[in-house]
Amino acid sequence: MKILAINKFFYRFGGVESYYFSLIDLLEQHGHEVVPFAMQHPSNMESPWARFFVSQVDYRNLKGLAMLKAALRSIYSREARLKLRKLIQIVKPNISHLQHIYHQITPSIMYELNKNNIPIVQSLHDYKLVCPNYKLYIEHKNEICYRCYRKRYYNVILKKCINYGLGASLVAAIEAYLYSVMKTYYKLVGYFITPSKFLMERLLEIDIPKSRISVMYNFIDTKRWTPVYGGEYFLFVGRLVPEKGVHFLLQAAAKVKRVDIYIAGTGPEEDQLKQKATDLSNVRFLGWLDPESVRVLLAGALCVVVPSIWHDVAPLVIQEAYAAGKPVIGTAMGGIPELIEHEQTGLLVPPRDPDAMAEAICRLANNPKLAMQMGRAARERAETLYSPELYYQRLLEIYSGLTN
Repeated sequence: MKILAINKFFYRFGGVESYYFSLIDLLEQHGHEVVPFAMQHPSNMESPWARFFVSQVDYRNLKGLAMLKAALRSIYSREARLKLRKLIQIVKPNISHLQHIYHQITPSIMYELNKNNIPIVQSLHDYKLVCPNYKLYIEHKNEICYRCYRKRYYNVILKKCINYGLGASLVAAIEAYLYSVMKTYYKLVGYFITPSKFLMERLLEIDIPKSRISVMYNFIDTKRWTPVYGGEYFLFVGRLVPEKGVHFLLQAAAKVKRVDIYIAGTGPEEDQLKQKATDLSNVRFLGWLDPESVRVLLAGALCVVVPSIWHDVAPLVIQEAYAAGKPVIGTAMGGIPELIEHEQTGLLVPPRDPDAMAEAICRLANNPKLAMQMGRAARERAETLYSPELYYQRLLEIYSGLTN
C-alpha cells in the first residue's frame, strides 16, 4: 500500500513529530511505501520527496503586506494544493494519513485528495477542531476555556487568545468559521484517530459521528527500551510553556528540597522559570536534549512528573517513561488519567496544587521500593496496551475499510 504521510513539520519539533516518524517507521517495517508531504525547513530530515514540500513560512514578526499574505495562506494554501497535486500524479497513493496540517499546509489539501479519490485518515493531537487556539486554554489569562464550544468561535476574537493578538485571533476565527460552514473535516475526513477518550468526546460535541472515530493510544516499541527500575531523581521532559505547569512543579520543589528535580526542555518560559528556581539548589535545568540523551536521562530517574495545567491530550513522555520502567506523577487533566493508573503505574494529583505534587514526590522519594513496583507495572502496561503490533493491526483495519 502507498501511503501519503502528511504533517507540517518534517523534523522533531515536538510529540506530534515523534509520533509521526514512529508511524512512518512502523508502516515501512510492514512493507508499505510511505511518502511524506510537509513544509520546507532547515531542520528537516532528508527526503527524496522534499522538492514537493511547501515553502517555509514563519508567522512571527511579519508586518504589512507580508502579514496579510501570510494570513491568507494560513487559511487556504494554493501552493500546498498544487504541490500535492504533482506529488499525487507521480506517487498515485492508495490512502493519506494526516497529522498537523493547520496554517502551514492548511485543509486546502483535503480538497485535492478528495478530487483524486484518495481516502483521508487524520490523527488528532489537539483540540483545533473545537478550539481555534488548539488548547482549550488561554495562555495570557492562565485559564481553561470552553467559550468556543458549539462553534462559538467569535470568542477567540473577544479574548484575543491567539498569540495575545487581535489580528491573529481574527484570522483563526475566520478559518474556524470557514471550514465549519463548509463542513470540510466532516465531509472529507473518512476516519479520525484520537489518542484519548477525552479528545474523542470533544469531537462528538461538534457532531463528528462516533462510527468514524477510534481511540487509539499512542504506541511505543518497548523492545528499543531497556527498563531500569529505580533511580535517583524526578524528571520533567517537555516544552517550557505555561500550560505544562512547570512553575507549579517549582513550587513543589521548594517544599521537597532534599529531592533532586531535573527539567529537560526549552521554550518561551525558560528564563522566567530559571529565575524562579534561583534559590532552589535541588532543581537543575538541562536544556534541549536529543532523543538518545532523553533515554539516558530516563534510565537514571526514579519517576517522571507531568504537571500540566491544561487538558493535555496524551503526553508521549508518559509512555516513554513506562517503557523505561518508570512510574509517572501526573495531573488529572485531559487524557492523562487515561494513561496513569492511580496507585498502580503512578500517582494522579490535582492541577495547580503544589502541595499535592510535593506530597506525591515525597511519597515515592521516601519509598523507592514502591516506585520500583509501580515502574514494573508501568513497563507491563507499555508492553501489553501500547504494543506497536496492536496499533498496526487496528490501523490496517481502518485503512482497509476506506480503500476496499
